[in-house]
Amino acid sequence: MFVLDFFTTLHLYSNHSGVKGLKKPKIDDEFSQKMDFFRQHFCQNLSDDLTESLKGKQCSKSEKIKLKLGKFLVTRASTSSNMHCTDPTNELSFSEFGINSKLIKNFPITNSGDLTSQQSALYQIIGRYMDLLYVSKGINYLPLICLHSINHITRTRNLVVNNKNHLEALTEQGKITDDDIENARDQGFSRPKVLILSPFRKFAYEIVHGFIKLVFGDEKKTFVMNLNKFDEEYGDDRNRIHEKRDVAQEYKDLMSGNIDDCFRIGIGLAKKSLKLYTSFDESDILLCSPLGLRMIIGDSVESHHEQDFLSSIEVLIVDHAHVMLMQNWEHVLHIFENVNEIPSKINVDISRVRHWSIKNLSKLYRQTIVFSELNFTELHTLFNLYAKNYAGIISAFAVPSSVLDQIEIPITQELHRFDIDDPKNQSDFRFNYFVKNILPQCESGTLIFISSYFDYIRLRNYLKREEESFVQLHEYAKDVKIARARDLFFHGKKKFILLTERFHFFRRYRIKGIKSLVFYQLPVNPQFYTELINFSTPDENEKLLSKLIFSKFDSFRLQNAFGLEQARQLIRSEKRFHALLSE
Repeated sequence: MFVLDFFTTLHLYSNHSGVKGLKKPKIDDEFSQKMDFFRQHFCQNLSDDLTESLKGKQCSKSEKIKLKLGKFLVTRASTSSNMHCTDPTNELSFSEFGINSKLIKNFPITNSGDLTSQQSALYQIIGRYMDLLYVSKGINYLPLICLHSINHITRTRNLVVNNKNHLEALTEQGKITDDDIENARDQGFSRPKVLILSPFRKFAYEIVHGFIKLVFGDEKKTFVMNLNKFDEEYGDDRNRIHEKRDVAQEYKDLMSGNIDDCFRIGIGLAKKSLKLYTSFDESDILLCSPLGLRMIIGDSVESHHEQDFLSSIEVLIVDHAHVMLMQNWEHVLHIFENVNEIPSKINVDISRVRHWSIKNLSKLYRQTIVFSELNFTELHTLFNLYAKNYAGIISAFAVPSSVLDQIEIPITQELHRFDIDDPKNQSDFRFNYFVKNILPQCESGTLIFISSYFDYIRLRNYLKREEESFVQLHEYAKDVKIARARDLFFHGKKKFILLTERFHFFRRYRIKGIKSLVFYQLPVNPQFYTELINFSTPDENEKLLSKLIFSKFDSFRLQNAFGLEQARQLIRSEKRFHALLSE
């Protein structure tokens, strides 16, 4: 059974005395002693003063806090709101969050075990409907987002159905008032309430099967519509990285299985079933890749532009954000730009729509949850632009450590810092520094690593104008050209080889013939830094020479590669040049 059969119901109304046959709505005993963050967060209106302050700036206070996550840097950014408890250090047990007992019972099945202390610490944030930016590889968070999504949809459905039944009962008794109708505002402009973005079909497969385990537990008979179709389209397609290929295990794990990056699926919760492939306007949960959803949304200048189904998203989850950065981060930004906008057409009973939806304040209520294995500037920009939750934000980052101990060959690392105050100008400063100080010293056999595709285009065009001898490896190159470029560089027929981060992310080729390295910018993934160094084959009895260009705006990249403390020293040092030597 599902939702209306076994999930508890909550109500907003007090009893209307004198209404014959109408029972007083009451909160189920299961919730009477528990924190109801769902109602506290969504079932009340913000003051005008708080609304204006939230529009003007994101948060008014920031402080370091400690949670049982391990070696983490945790920051709580608060607003002036005190609508409900937003202190995750005030730890509640799992059952105290007002989650239905059936979901709690089935959670160990979804989780393949009991809730861990780290998962509990993470749910202190998620369950309070606070925004969360989480950066680490450690915690299995998928069962938590499955639980939170199903619980949110269930609570929403029960609230709407109970209010509907209550209004109908009052109408039959002839006792309904304007206040009754006003108090029954419990909806948005569209049905979908949860949006989950995930980069590959194989991750979507895990999420949906997490839903199934959570809803039906160990029941032998489940009611999941279109499950066979889903398993066929999203299940394992036997794609594998050859076991003999000399690449990192992390790459084999990531790139094996169904890694199709264009998909979108609607999920509906019914009385006794879970429905897959529902139309978006009849879905409760939307599970999409950035590319798949971007194709539906379109653009305002395109003939097909559709975004109304995103108008009432209340929980937005981004899974594996670091992978999306390597796909196309612009798609992610475009989606966030189009979430929670007033729809072009209104097809609902406006008397049931919440005031904060009508006032276009949904963005102040929406919970944004982002998970990434790597820390990068674009994540923080995303939150600065689009995370406006009045409940505040928790940022949790695993303390980064140096990867330099993974370097296996003798090397001299030259670190070149250029100083700049405006991040908008860093591309120009970086280019000018490279052309003036680095390029003239580059010898034959130099690999130039470029993180940004736009920087790559600029540098490639410059080298062409200067008639330099070089080849290039980028994410749009065809296999034939890739093979030829590698061969020409290896045999010394071309002086330089340009390599983009996205190319290395998806291909992980071992480039032969590297005599020296230039990192035009550090990679987001620190493993790429040590991999390329270890790929190198300097001349006999010679140390590899690696040159790195950076600015203070590369802080997160530096932390990922050199560790927190050394990165801070490099940025704050009065010296602009450093040399690190290792045997």
